[in-house]
Parts: sequence; C-alpha cells; structure tokens
Amino acid sequence: MRRLGPLGRSTLWVLLFCIVSVATGYLLAPSLLPHYLCAQTEEDITGILAFNKDRGFPGYIGSLDCSHEELHGCQKAAAGQHKCRSGKRTIVLETVCDHDLWVWHISAGSPRRDNDLNVLKQCHLLSCVLRGEWPPRHVSFQVNGRTYSWLSYLADGIYAYYSILVLPHRDSETPEDVEFNAVQEGARKEV
Repeated sequence: MRRLGPLGRSTLWVLLFCIVSVATGYLLAPSLLPHYLCAQTEEDITGILAFNKDRGFPGYIGSLDCSHEELHGCQKAAAGQHKCRSGKRTIVLETVCDHDLWVWHISAGSPRRDNDLNVLKQCHLLSCVLRGEWPPRHVSFQVNGRTYSWLSYLADGIYAYYSILVLPHRDSETPEDVEFNAVQEGARKEV
C-alpha cells in the first residue's frame, strides 16, 4: 500500500518537485518538509523491518543511491560548476527510500564535487551516523540466532565499507556470493 502525504501525493512526486526546485532555484515550501523529508518513526521502522525480514533482509531500513540528474534550467553563471564527465550540466542527488518509495533522506552534491562518494561524505545522514544519533540503537533484529542493533541500508559497490551499508560482495566467486549479489541488487534496484 502506498503511503500518501498531507497533499494526497506520494513522496515520489515530492522527490521530483525537489529535483525541479534545486535545478531552478525555487525552494520546497517549508510547511511540507516535516511531512515528507523527516526521520523515520519507530512505527515506520518496525513496519519496514517486518517487510524486509520476510524477503530475506533483516535489519535493512532502506536503499541508498545517488543519481545524476541533468539540469536543464541551470543559470549560465553556475553552469561550469555542475558539469559532469560528458560535459552536461548535472547535479548529484543522494536519496534514501524504502520499498514503498517513501523518501526519507535527500541530499544534493555541492558544485565541483559531483560523484557519489563525495556526496555521501558531506551528507547529513552520514554525519548523524558518525555522531551516533542515527539509526536508533534500541531497535534490534536477529540473524542466525544473534541479535543486532545496527540497522542498515542497501547500497551499490562503489561506496566504502560503513557498518550501516550492506554492499554486494566484490569479486564474488562462490555461488552463495553470486546469489547474494543478485538478490541484494534486485532489492536495491526495486527502489
């Protein structure tokens, strides 16, 4: 079931609105921010954990990924700061969303730092994790009879090893690693 925000729209609509807002310089109405780009409540986390446990990813609370969005309405004065390798004007957006496409976090890369790693290093989410403010440690899950209290996000293999990121196995040679990578990518890309 898709959750809807206060305007009866899904967060995918709000994400698209944010992209347009960043690209054109207009800001999202401050009254909408508490409803859309907010931290997950304990009820949200419990529901997400239950759903993901059933599909083989206990402790997973979302997918983290960066996308390069082309800026069509970029001001000429800022155009050179947002060029990517292909010469197009782009901005890197890092988003965290769950299986319902509910966007919990969005971060835009600053000019001239246009790659996934730099955006992750400067994002608010990673800062909160490093300070111990997120994810909540009182929520736990079990894997193979062991209890863990460190919730995680699925991410692609470009990121460095952080305890909150579940990355695919690099140089997967065993059938188990190949299967894990396929399932992890399927769950991540579903978002």
